[in-house]
Amino acid sequence: MHFHTSLGGNSDITNFFEMIKRYGKDLKIHLVHMGGGVSGHIRLISQWRDLIEGGYQVYIDSSWAIGFAVRKLLKEIDQTGIGVDRFLFGCDEPWSDYEGEFWKIQGAPISDEIKERVFWANAEEQYFSKLV
Repeated sequence: MHFHTSLGGNSDITNFFEMIKRYGKDLKIHLVHMGGGVSGHIRLISQWRDLIEGGYQVYIDSSWAIGFAVRKLLKEIDQTGIGVDRFLFGCDEPWSDYEGEFWKIQGAPISDEIKERVFWANAEEQYFSKLV
């Protein structure tokens, strides 16, 4: 399932946590924009590890995510390894700035292996591995 998260309204990340806990062990749930906005990023990051370790199939992408949140979560993933397969690159073209979105990942202080996974390997595994 692919859900759009953003600031406020029905797209606020807090509206998705109950759904994740109800369906997230049976279905893959992709939260676009990494929870949406500063408060959404903070809420999602604070629960990220618990969701993954709890067996919930939660995936996120970096499109329109604020730089500090991307760096913080990627650094945590780099240190713990938890969720390395759940973070996908997103650029939201044509509404966003591809170069800015790219450099949020490329410039992050994380291993090249994680960058490779985020830029293409995770999406390939999640969306295209069953096609072959």
